[in-house]
Amino acid sequence: MALTQITVKTKITASTLNGIIDAVNSLQTATPNVYVTETYASGTTGYRKWSNGFIEQWGQLHGASYQVTFPIAMSDTSYYINSFVTCNNGGATSHAMIIHNSKTATGVQLHLGQYEASARTSSDYTHHWEIKGYCA
Repeated sequence: MALTQITVKTKITASTLNGIIDAVNSLQTATPNVYVTETYASGTTGYRKWSNGFIEQWGQLHGASYQVTFPIAMSDTSYYINSFVTCNNGGATSHAMIIHNSKTATGVQLHLGQYEASARTSSDYTHHWEIKGYCA
């Protein structure tokens, strides 16, 4: 299939050009509706606060069961939580299930419900967690 080039000639008036320039200038000086107000990171734990109260928090822990205490309290328990496991002792994690229990505004308890049994212990796994929602 051959491509056909189409040439379009349009006459731009001075007022149209000035309107475009004004629009570009206003975009360059606009303040975003939502922006990051605070960030924190220490080791493997951190958070990012947004101007509308939204917050992202994350961290890592080792072992089969542990209590995550959030650096910043959430407004309630209707936040999103994601967690996954990586293996620290060679090989891939082929069978891992994480159970979230005791979800509160200040933390959550996580359990490694099932893990690959080929000569590994639960301490061979790192749990990565992140939550997203609104802070108190």
